Formats: sequence, structure tokens, C-alpha cells
Amino acid sequence: MNRRRRTFGIAVLLAFAGMTFNAALADVFRVGDDTTLNARSGPGTGYERVMQLAPGTRLQELERIGNWSRVLLGNGRQVWVHNGYIIDHSTYMQGKEDARQKLVSTSGRLEGKRSLNDFEHGYLIVDGFSRAGKESQRFEVRPGDCGSAGSWSDCDNDRERSEITVMKDWQFGDNVWIGFSVYLPEDFQTSPWVRATVGQIHQKGGDSPTGKAGGLRSFPPVMQMEMKGDRYYMSTHILSGPIDDVKDETENFDLISVSDMLGKWTDIVLNFDTSGGRERLAAYVNGERKAEIRDWINFRPETYYF
Repeated sequence: MNRRRRTFGIAVLLAFAGMTFNAALADVFRVGDDTTLNARSGPGTGYERVMQLAPGTRLQELERIGNWSRVLLGNGRQVWVHNGYIIDHSTYMQGKEDARQKLVSTSGRLEGKRSLNDFEHGYLIVDGFSRAGKESQRFEVRPGDCGSAGSWSDCDNDRERSEITVMKDWQFGDNVWIGFSVYLPEDFQTSPWVRATVGQIHQKGGDSPTGKAGGLRSFPPVMQMEMKGDRYYMSTHILSGPIDDVKDETENFDLISVSDMLGKWTDIVLNFDTSGGRERLAAYVNGERKAEIRDWINFRPETYYF
């Protein structure tokens, strides 16, 4: 596969509306961040595996027998899990707070955390070149820029990345607006065979589905914004089937030609509205609505994130 060096700058501004957060309950646990946990029909490995729980899934313990706990999921279902792989809620949240102390700044607006790539050239705060304010974030991916976390390895799966997860989650029922601007240098090149993701909305916890994508274990996102060839498009994941073995189909919406983005800033605004019974995701490019999808969500996770 012919990989080319890709360099681009991105300035991220996010505005959130109607944020709600639930207080922790007694006997509440979380699946560890580096664990995909088997859930079974009874307290032991001899019982049927009924599903897999994603990292961070919230659980309420109802009963404990030795190393096994009967837990209540957010969707009301009760399953058994090995309690060596779950963490009490307060300890889990303290770990998140400790991690926050090591976060990089996203231009003084919202905090974000790097993942699967800690190369210095991969992420830089640039002063004096921005769409708004005084700073922007510069991302660069070079061949071999891969890493691993838990059981997943980009290196073993022929992937490279440099990314920031914005530390601002929201829930189903919120109306969220996300805005960011992308600058592509005039010599920026894409590939007709390899996708470059520039923006995505992901999901975790609760009813987050799992399955396979291209033969690999997958925790499908809600939406990815992809560059391939001369296309920059929004790929919306439409998920169906059982929660532990989903069928993942995508509906794609063209946003703008990559060639029309070179040497200039492109403004992107997303509206993800699940308030009042709505299910709407719309994408705007330079003030013009380019994509919209409604009523496609079949699984409700605990939180979404960008």
C-alpha cells in the first residue's frame, strides 16, 4: 500500500446545549477502560456468553458470588460478569480526573486527550495562524505513526493516526452543536484507496454496540467524516441486529471536494439533536447545509463524544 505523508491544521470550537449528567449510585461499577468484558447468563465461564460490554460501560451490582457479579445494565437487562474486570464508580472517576491533569490543551477552549500516537510531530499548538483566536492545532501523520492501547494495536492492523478526543461528553436527549475549521496546505494529498478521517462522533457505555468491520472487532461510531480521493464526505453508521453482533451499514453524504479546501480554511458545523424525541444529524459547510439524516439510531449509548 502506497502511503503518503499527510499534514493539515485544524481549529476546533465546540458549543454544547442542554447537557445533563446523572449522579452516581451505590454499588455502581464501570468496565475498565482497557477491557472488552464478556457478559454471561450465569456465574461462570461454563455459562453462555450473551454479549460483550464496551470499555467504560456503567453497571449496577445486584449480587456477588465469588469472582462473579450479577449486574444491571442501562437498558434494564441483567447479566453476569467477572468482577475482576470492573472498577467501582468512584475509583473509575478519580482515574478520569487524574488523567485530566495530563491532558493537552485544545487552544484554550475545550480540553482533549491524545490516543494511540504520542509522536511530538503528530500534534502541535500553532501560534499566530488560526481561523479564529490566536492559536490552532496542527495534526500530522507519517508512515509508521501507530500505537496500541489495551488489546487494540494500530500497528498490527495497518493504521496510522494522530487524534484528539475532546473531553466533553453528552447524552441521548441533548441538542449539541459542534463547530470546527480545517485548513489543508496547497500540497496536501489524499489517496484514492485509503480513507483519512477528519472528524467523528463516537459512542460508549450503555447500549454501545459491538461487532465486526472488515473482519476486525469494531465499536462502531455514529458518524465519520472521511477524505478519500477528491471527496470529503460524512459517513453515517446505520446499525441493526443484536447488540453484541451488529450489522453496520453506512449512508454517505458528500460535503465538499478536497481540491476546493486546499490553501484555505473550511468551516464545518454539525448539529446532533436527540432532544424531544428527535434524531437528527446535519452537517453545514461554509454556512450551507450539505447533509442531513433523521431517525436512524437503534442503540442508545451512555454518552457520545467528538
